[in-house]
Amino acid sequence: MAIGAGLGAFMSGLTQGAQGYAQLKSDAGRAKLQDMQIKNLEQEQADQQALRQIGQDYGKAVEGNFNPDDQAKIYNEQFVPRYIQQYLQQGKIPEAQAFQKYVQDANVQQGLKYGSSFMRAVQLGDAEGAMGSMVKMFNQPGYFENGYSAVGAKLTRDKDGNAAGMDITLRNDATGETTTHTFNTLEDAYRTVMPFADPKNVFDYAMQQIAASAKNKAEVQKEDRAWNRDLTKIQIQQGNTLESQANQSQLRRAEEAEKQRNGGGSTKVREARATEEYLRSKGMSEERINALAPQLVGVENQGVPITKRIDNYIIEKDKDYQDREWNKLSDSEKTERAVNALKIHDQGAAGYYGQGAGLTPQSSQQTQGAQPRMVMGYDTKTGKPVMIPLK
Repeated sequence: MAIGAGLGAFMSGLTQGAQGYAQLKSDAGRAKLQDMQIKNLEQEQADQQALRQIGQDYGKAVEGNFNPDDQAKIYNEQFVPRYIQQYLQQGKIPEAQAFQKYVQDANVQQGLKYGSSFMRAVQLGDAEGAMGSMVKMFNQPGYFENGYSAVGAKLTRDKDGNAAGMDITLRNDATGETTTHTFNTLEDAYRTVMPFADPKNVFDYAMQQIAASAKNKAEVQKEDRAWNRDLTKIQIQQGNTLESQANQSQLRRAEEAEKQRNGGGSTKVREARATEEYLRSKGMSEERINALAPQLVGVENQGVPITKRIDNYIIEKDKDYQDREWNKLSDSEKTERAVNALKIHDQGAAGYYGQGAGLTPQSSQQTQGAQPRMVMGYDTKTGKPVMIPLK
């Protein structure tokens, strides 16, 4: 008992120790994750502050300088390198290379000069000039490409006639639809437009739009792939259904053809075959079975003209597609075969099914009324069997 109790206590302690260690690792992991998140947030805030500082420094550097060309030169020589360095410090090497190429473009340089003119007008309190530079900067090809063009701009004024705000009309380049944006104060208009006087902010905006477009495109492509997969499944299912229907149709046709080949088109033939097999199993000779064939297929001889019996015999034999020998016979040969078969039948069936009227001459007891005896012959003109009185 002491050993068992000691072992139980040991295992309990071991389990608690393992759980405690796992909890410590979990707590340490969460703490590490939180530290990383805090550091990333701090780094992001520091990066944003560094960018703001560069913008503020640029504003100070061009303050009081009213020449747009001079302002553009200061921007290119002093601040573009700082922006590129900031990208590199963040590990954004592709963005640094793309921005360097972007800012060197002639259209971007022209947009930079319009931005400098806008800032100069704002510093001078020239609302009309600021509005004109805004429109030019917004419409500069290759600078601020967002799918819209500024097609109208108007200053709104207070009761004293002083400039108080702006109405800017934009046109959708794709649809031609126009919308008017109203800025109630000049400060609202300037604060909205000021960031885009810096090519760096225009570049970042363009990169965000590209990323959003790529994401949307990826979502569309994902939906397209899902649709194509569903469509493919539907097509496969439809193809399988059609193939199954075609196979079933072919199977039915094959079964029907086989049934016709086996005499399945005639109930009489099937029943006659069954009767033949039964008689054969009872030891009846093939000669006797052949003699009984007309009666097995329903060609009765009571009161039926001999020509009709011969025609019925030939018709029923023609339905037996398996009898290749019969099917090769000419019409006259079939008639001869039919006459012989019926004759054998009338002679042989008398003792099995009873004597009936047909090719066998009737007995004297049956020929009352001085009816002449008849024999089978052939009409040389028609080739058909005829009954000839026996003189």
